[in-house]
Amino acid sequence: MDVKVCVDQVLKDLWEREYMTKGVPTSFKEQPSQALGYFLDYLKEHEIPLRGKLLDLGCGNGRNSIHLAKAGLDVYGIDIAENALSDFKVKADRERVANKIQLYCHSIDETLPLDSEYFDLVICLTVIENLLTDEQLHSFKAEVSRLLKSGGYFLLYFLTEKDGFYRPLLERADKETGVIFIPDTGLTQRIYSTHEVQEVFQDVFKTCDRRTFEFEDARFGQLYMRNLVAFIFQK
Repeated sequence: MDVKVCVDQVLKDLWEREYMTKGVPTSFKEQPSQALGYFLDYLKEHEIPLRGKLLDLGCGNGRNSIHLAKAGLDVYGIDIAENALSDFKVKADRERVANKIQLYCHSIDETLPLDSEYFDLVICLTVIENLLTDEQLHSFKAEVSRLLKSGGYFLLYFLTEKDGFYRPLLERADKETGVIFIPDTGLTQRIYSTHEVQEVFQDVFKTCDRRTFEFEDARFGQLYMRNLVAFIFQK
């Protein structure tokens, strides 16, 4: 299971440092995201077969992808942090699903080295925060649309302006763009509103379902009340 590399070096370095320090939940949690459980429940409830090829955009160390590979899907994982992908490979070998997984070290705001209409399912969990401009978000939408088969499903899960960690930072941020600087990681991120996300994606995708998730979670050892939204879209 080789890893192909094409990334923004500065962002890559920042995320690799985070995966070493493990302050952000996505870099230290092992269990699949509750948003993934929501997505799988939706597919089951609507009798949509869980089969074929799935693309995990921002797969990190594989906590969601490995669960999906064990369920029988052929999984393609994309992430900018090479050390996270190295951990992913170790886990995939340990769980005996390496033959079900292909990994790429790549930025998600650029064209991916994958065929058009190749995937039955696409997931992207707490990653669009790294897309800082409208142009990047629209390019990302276009690339997801290119890669997803007609009739395929796309799970998008993102942090909101009501999130307990991000809300105080947003009060000091550029009100026009929602772009903020995160001191504990050195990352610059953008928090999109639910309305913004729906407006951007609705011209290409049909909104099948939406859910808000509120729960307490730790970040760099401090507890915050988190607030995230998941959309299930269909192309």
